[in-house]
Order: sequence, then structure tokens, then C-alpha cells
Amino acid sequence: MRNMNTFDLELGPDYELWQDDWLYLRVCLWETDTIYDLSDMATVPFTQVVRSSLDDTVEQLEKKIMELIGLTRVVILLRHESVGGGVRCEYFNLDWRKQKKLKDCSKFTHGYFLFVEDSDPAQAFDLFKWK
Repeated sequence: MRNMNTFDLELGPDYELWQDDWLYLRVCLWETDTIYDLSDMATVPFTQVVRSSLDDTVEQLEKKIMELIGLTRVVILLRHESVGGGVRCEYFNLDWRKQKKLKDCSKFTHGYFLFVEDSDPAQAFDLFKWK
């Protein structure tokens, strides 16, 4: 995965300049009829960009994402990839974390990709589609 510091180049000259105290996150919404090849992140259809301050809470980020994709509930998963090839997904918008500031949560060191789905947040982790 590439670092999102170059993301402003992809969006063109009309996009705001990069600011170190902001996160620029790509969001992909699970669509039932789509086949995802997560071994090549360039093929994953990230269609939304969320700009969020590191001082925003997880709940504020969640609301921004719901507004962008038009859903009233979302499960947000952050994908972590290790150098050795291992992958794990973190359930990002857990209830106990919603009041935490983004700077106090995950460090986004493995990428700035959020996987979102319209699922019941109370269901078992193994039932989430992006796991």
C-alpha cells in the first residue's frame, strides 16, 4: 500500500493541500455482487475520500462516512498488513472507542484504507464481510 501523503496529486490541483494534522482516508463500501482482490489494493474500488482531523473522535469519523455513503449504520474495519504478509482486520468503530480521538487510536501505519459495510454492529466479528 502506498502512503497517502501523495494523495493530493491524485485528486488534482483543486484539492486542499496536505496538512500533517489531518487524515486522508480511502473508504470502500462492501457491495454484494463485487469480487474483491485484496492482494492488489490498486484494484479495490475505493470511491470515497474522508478528510478528518486527528482531534476528531471515532464517532465523528463514523458520521462523516455515513453521510458520504448514505447509510444509517456502518461497521468500519481497518486493515493491517504486516511486512511478513500477514493481514488482520481491526473493528474500528466499536462502541467503547467512539469517544476516543483518532490520534489516540490506531496509528494508521499500515495504510489509510477503511473498509465499510452495512451490518449490525452487535453481530459476531466472524460474520462481517470484510474480516
